[in-house]
Amino acid sequence: MTITFGGAVSQFEVFKKNLFKLKMLQKNGICITVFDGINLCKWNGGRVNKELYLTDEILEFYNSNNIGINLTFTNNIIDTSDEIGNKLLKMISKNNINGVIIANNNLKEYIKFNFPNLKTTYSFTTEVEKIEEYIQLEKDYDFLVPKVHLFFDKEFYTKVDLKKYELWVDEQCINCEKIAYHYNIISEINRTYNKPYIEKGEAFCKSWNDCILSDYNDCNTKGLSYFNKITIDKLINIGYQNFKIPGRDFPPERFNDIINQTYDFFKGIK
Repeated sequence: MTITFGGAVSQFEVFKKNLFKLKMLQKNGICITVFDGINLCKWNGGRVNKELYLTDEILEFYNSNNIGINLTFTNNIIDTSDEIGNKLLKMISKNNINGVIIANNNLKEYIKFNFPNLKTTYSFTTEVEKIEEYIQLEKDYDFLVPKVHLFFDKEFYTKVDLKKYELWVDEQCINCEKIAYHYNIISEINRTYNKPYIEKGEAFCKSWNDCILSDYNDCNTKGLSYFNKITIDKLINIGYQNFKIPGRDFPPERFNDIINQTYDFFKGIK
């Protein structure tokens, strides 16, 4: 079983504070990984780029504690010659517990050829929806993050290889039909601006991170959450083994609560 937390860099101090709990989960046989979008890389997607930088110290902290770090290279359009992206790939490729989250097939092929030891995860930010498409992708990726509405779809979970799927137990986007459009806009912002928060302003960037789409579509997901013990236990009983935990944009106090809740949810599971 794997638990993947957001905020590898943005929540670094919170992770250090809670290392004991993460170690306890590891003792129970649970693999811990973290992810983030860093270094203003134009390959980043999912969130508008902030000035968050991966250092050797941060990478060493995670890897020396057997915690892999995954880079959110989920931009839908990728220039594989990008200097920052390649520097980050070289940096994390020294340890095969690290990996990359991907939404672009060319980047997947590039990484498989040049950095074959890195784990690859297929992002849920793409337009893939059909069960047959996910089954086809299973041979190309170590993990896949499916659309949230598929979690309890019996046809889905009886046909796919469950151990390959990582469930994004988010607090929103459970039934959103515009996920791909939303993330394509964020991808464009990250490709266009070197420092979006300076060039476009904090209000603009935060509006997209908070999902500006909910202001003018039929979003009915507000208030829903799969991040609770009852739902997670149901998912585990179905056979799912890997869970992605929200929180990289949360205030530190709230993210600290997220780690405590996660520990409580999973501490008795082996």
